[in-house]
Amino acid sequence: MQKHTLAIVIVWYGKWPWYFDFFLQSVKFNPTIDFLIFTDTLVDRDLPKNVKAINVSFEAFKSLATQKLHFDVVIDTPYKLCDFKPAYGLIFEDYLKQYDFWGHGDVDIIFGNVRGFITEELLNENDFISVRHDFITGFFALFRNNETMNTLFTKSKDYKKVFTTVKHFCFDECNFLQPYLEKSIPLTQLQSEIESMEHVVNKATIEGLIRSHFDYMIVESNPGNLRWKNGELFYKERFEVLFYHLIRFKKLPFLVLPIWRSMPDIFYIHKFYLSYHHPKSVFGIAEAIRLNIKSLSYKMPTWINWHRFKILSALKLVANKKHSPATATFSGRYKSHNSFVTIGIDPKDNKLFLLEGMQVTPLKQIKSQEFISTSVRCRLTFSHGNSPHFSVEDVFNYGFDKKIFNKLP
Repeated sequence: MQKHTLAIVIVWYGKWPWYFDFFLQSVKFNPTIDFLIFTDTLVDRDLPKNVKAINVSFEAFKSLATQKLHFDVVIDTPYKLCDFKPAYGLIFEDYLKQYDFWGHGDVDIIFGNVRGFITEELLNENDFISVRHDFITGFFALFRNNETMNTLFTKSKDYKKVFTTVKHFCFDECNFLQPYLEKSIPLTQLQSEIESMEHVVNKATIEGLIRSHFDYMIVESNPGNLRWKNGELFYKERFEVLFYHLIRFKKLPFLVLPIWRSMPDIFYIHKFYLSYHHPKSVFGIAEAIRLNIKSLSYKMPTWINWHRFKILSALKLVANKKHSPATATFSGRYKSHNSFVTIGIDPKDNKLFLLEGMQVTPLKQIKSQEFISTSVRCRLTFSHGNSPHFSVEDVFNYGFDKKIFNKLP
């Protein structure tokens, strides 16, 4: 029997995405958890009993946040709402009074058995729960519903700056430090523009003010080999997982969207499509062959451009070997003072961007002194002896535009 009551808060503005039906299907099988969706978008489908759509306009949300925080907030786009997620416990306190825990979430998630992972024991022993071991997960994190946790975000010396600035700071997680935390680089060794919730939770835990739990319970990227059946989600038919986060899957340039009349009780998530056919069945095998052949129209040009990119980058390196690596005009793999980065090109406006781990971050969002300074401590150096950071398969799977390697600086 579940003693702790849970509510997941989601704020959504805009058209419902194709994966919203998968989200709803998965939460239907978690009836002991309520999902509160604050939106001004009409929900034109039947909702599970544990999902409540609450009509709140974008302007009304800003007014409510201003009222609860006691200063004028700045929110120009729905994306900026991510910075406000840690404050949802305070902003929506009137809707959360009956719950022991609240969490902030997203709709690009297909849940498995939530209570199988978020157990009574885990809830008894912790005030904060993240579903990754290395950093706070803005797409799903749980807070004990009390004054300490609902105002924990105020422990950041920068929270007012975050809430009154148009810029998105990734405050709910770690100010874009995910690539380094994934590599187990200590947070204390990393420069950050603001004190994010990662800093706040770590400090509060060390000081004994709160009890926190970080553990990897989910699947991200697009590994395939996932099976969802009646509320349970398995990876490789061996490992049960809390949920699948579609953050990369939904952006695949050759993603095949499902066209189903109704949501099935069992479906399979492959690397770039979903199916209700068992992978080893005749229909499943035939479908895989057909769709893989179809994907070649994207993959072949990308494969050719990727190898062309590597060859031309190597030639550029030779041609510029007498110049400072910080001023050389070629794309490639660079090394900063604490990590490797890969520099690519945005074909739309021919601007450089940073490819690092799971992130695709414009250089303008990165501290200039960290990656493009010519000082000795932070200067960029091309790592000629190392293999490229991204393989061609990564290029396919991360969803980069297939023309991305056509143009060199």
